[in-house]
Amino acid sequence: MTKFRGCIAEAAAEAGLDATRRAELEEAYDDAFAAASEAVGPAEADRQAGQAVMTALERQAAEAKRHRALAIRTRRQALASAAEFKRARGYTDVRDLGGKGGGKPPGGDWSQGGQPPRSGQWREGGAMADWLKELVDGEGGVAGASGRSVKGQYQAIMASFQAKMASLMDTFEEVSGLGLRNRALLDNLVDEAFGEDTGDAAAKALAKAWAETHEYARTKFNAAGGAIGKLENWGMPQTHDTLAVRAAGRDEWVDATLPLLARGRMIDRATDLPFTDKRLRVVLGEVWDTLVSHGAVDREPGESLGQGKLANQRQDHRFLIFDGAKAWRAYQGRFGAGDPYAAMMRHLDGMARDIARMHVLGPNPDHQFEWLARAALRDAEVEQAGGAPAQRGLKQATGDVDSARRMYGLFTGELASPYGADNMIARAGGAVRAGLAGVQLGSAVINDLTSNPVYAAQVRAFAGLTGTPDFRAWFGHVTSAEARRTARRSGFILESARVRHAEAVQRFLRAETVGGKIAEGANAFARMLPTWVYRASALEPNRNAARWSFQHEFMGRLHDVRDRSLADLLAGDDAERAFGAIVKARGFTSEEWDQVRASPPDTPEDGADFITPMAVAAHAGDDLGWRVSEMIERETRQAVPEPSLWAQAQLVGSTRPGSVQGEIVRSMAAYRSFTVTQTYRWSREFMQRGLQAGEAGGLPWHVRAAGLAAPMLVGATLSGFLAIWLKDLAKGNDPRPLWDDADPEEARKRLWTVTAQAMAQGGGQGILGDFLSSVEARNGKSAPMTALGAPAGFVSDVWQLTGGNVAQAIEGEDTQVGRETARFLARYSPLSTLWWSRTAWDRAVADQLQRAVDPEAEAAFQRQARRLEREQGITQWWPEGQPAPARAPDLTAVAGSR
Repeated sequence: MTKFRGCIAEAAAEAGLDATRRAELEEAYDDAFAAASEAVGPAEADRQAGQAVMTALERQAAEAKRHRALAIRTRRQALASAAEFKRARGYTDVRDLGGKGGGKPPGGDWSQGGQPPRSGQWREGGAMADWLKELVDGEGGVAGASGRSVKGQYQAIMASFQAKMASLMDTFEEVSGLGLRNRALLDNLVDEAFGEDTGDAAAKALAKAWAETHEYARTKFNAAGGAIGKLENWGMPQTHDTLAVRAAGRDEWVDATLPLLARGRMIDRATDLPFTDKRLRVVLGEVWDTLVSHGAVDREPGESLGQGKLANQRQDHRFLIFDGAKAWRAYQGRFGAGDPYAAMMRHLDGMARDIARMHVLGPNPDHQFEWLARAALRDAEVEQAGGAPAQRGLKQATGDVDSARRMYGLFTGELASPYGADNMIARAGGAVRAGLAGVQLGSAVINDLTSNPVYAAQVRAFAGLTGTPDFRAWFGHVTSAEARRTARRSGFILESARVRHAEAVQRFLRAETVGGKIAEGANAFARMLPTWVYRASALEPNRNAARWSFQHEFMGRLHDVRDRSLADLLAGDDAERAFGAIVKARGFTSEEWDQVRASPPDTPEDGADFITPMAVAAHAGDDLGWRVSEMIERETRQAVPEPSLWAQAQLVGSTRPGSVQGEIVRSMAAYRSFTVTQTYRWSREFMQRGLQAGEAGGLPWHVRAAGLAAPMLVGATLSGFLAIWLKDLAKGNDPRPLWDDADPEEARKRLWTVTAQAMAQGGGQGILGDFLSSVEARNGKSAPMTALGAPAGFVSDVWQLTGGNVAQAIEGEDTQVGRETARFLARYSPLSTLWWSRTAWDRAVADQLQRAVDPEAEAAFQRQARRLEREQGITQWWPEGQPAPARAPDLTAVAGSR
């Protein structure tokens, strides 16, 4: 044994490294010694190899110390947020935080304690467990926790990346999602990114924007605990198609990748020297293992504080350094997603997710989150001493912690990834769900146009904004490309269809067999169909415009009250107190608010001054800018609803896509997340406001909560009536009547029925109702399979068309195959639900097809029309089976007139 090699064990122990890391150092020393021995003698080779390993070891020890400091700081911030959450819910004697953070909860002086209130929602305790859900995905209003949330910070950070990449996104983002726009310019951008001059000034400018953005992301990652070194002309990130990587096999993948790498620029972190041939081949094999297992081989339980892998993970992501644009394209064409734009945006999205987790939870976020989960459970156990109510609180706390863990797993992708490297069941299930969403939600924009203004009005009232929406901002976003560019530069996240579909498109292009082309083409089409339908129906433009309109209004309010301190706001008029309450609920101190209001305003258009998150970041630092962005984003999610992580966690549990159970629950969860989200979100907000109001005047808190909820429930019900009638018109029917003129008993029954439908429609069940009503209308039944969700209904229809008809034929029964084939083809066409095409498609195309193949078509049309009139009083302005409308819609039918 050489002299230095015997010292490695002692040095590793002093640095706190485990046996695995020690083995890596010994291997790195051996490689460095072997390489040096080719030029110098054994003694000098020992010195050079030892110096390289010691330098790396000292650097790693310093990083471990920094990681621990960051972990303790983020733990203190999290527990301070938890303490404030408990105090806001009536807890008393919540202890201040202290100690060095050692020991398991509640050891090390980290235990908060506190006495739950004697009455109200939180008398049973368990508030810290409820707060844990907020730490993952924070809600808006006064019900949400103060401070940062993981999802909120991710959205803010990704939005800041998009703002810096706005010019590039404006150039390459597209409607189709096919990745065809400005392809030549994009190819030149890739060359420029690798330092290869193309002579294309536009590509050079865009490559500069990309370089500045990914460098900004690198510095933010390092500030949160990472250690990514700067690489000149790094070029582009790589994406990996696990199907292609796994199909090649370890040896073939290593042999194909090795010649494409810039070997001299790839540094072994164990020695801070370039890799030797032997070690590089070994490490590439480990990279292959990581890729095909989705990182499972790297996940180890029991990592100690400050020694987790996320802080080093992005260094590993940049491990493969390609030898120029040609080599990068060769790898991406065979093993990646193919689209450079998608590669850039996916890299930034992954960086944003990791930075957010580290920014909120420290360099080892998984360990930190689990520590906080155990602390929340221990907190509830301590409260259990309070008696029976606290025992019920412990049970609730256990459920809340489980929900928070599932939410965290969904955010990180742990519960969103299928079992196996390429689970065909998961891919097929995802494609079916996506395709059905495109087929069945063509009229979902009606739900948004009628119900979302009700929610937005309530949010504006609670936040002290104006009583009417900013229609100018909404209209500008819909009609003006410049307005959309302004929104992107302000610091709010926007989704990219091109990125979402890049992998599916590349798999289709990579398929070599006819069967492969058909399968991958169907998969790509199914996944892109919802994007096309949402845009064709105006659902996506309307949602984006509604989001921007609200964000525009909120930023304008920030500007309007810039001369008011936080204390002034909280002591001002009703609107100012409401706005100040939101600022305070998000944990802003008076000093932080002063920094926000001192930020220079943006003036993108005359008379529209506002303070943007990007302006706050430029003036007071990124952290404060991200917090302002999260504050506005939380309120936006209240005003323009979107499914929450909590709703997804309740609906899919801990299942994964690809498992039998996972696919069944995802089928059942289809279109239900909006309803679950809205019920959860608004019940929490009204209850918390009722608790804050207390029992002044002798009214119990829950009565006050109900009083606060009543106006929105009435408004939602009225919007539900409007949505139902608009959908009736889109189906070729007259608006359904509220009562029956001829029969008083039937009139009361019908009034209650339609009112219940309107309450459900306005209460967030509109999308689910679209699916259920489409099944009912076209099948003439409400099959048990429908309760299992849209995919189960699709499977049932396919079986009825194929196996069911075969079975009927064998038994000598009438199969009615013509009618069922015509209805199936009509039912699963996007044109059958698009609000502007569905009646024309159903009557002029689908019904005529059925008439051509089904001799009993006319009788079937008449039976359906009679059933609608008998059961719901609905008449038709475009009768079933007729190629043209019989008359104009009769709007007076609402009143029951004939």
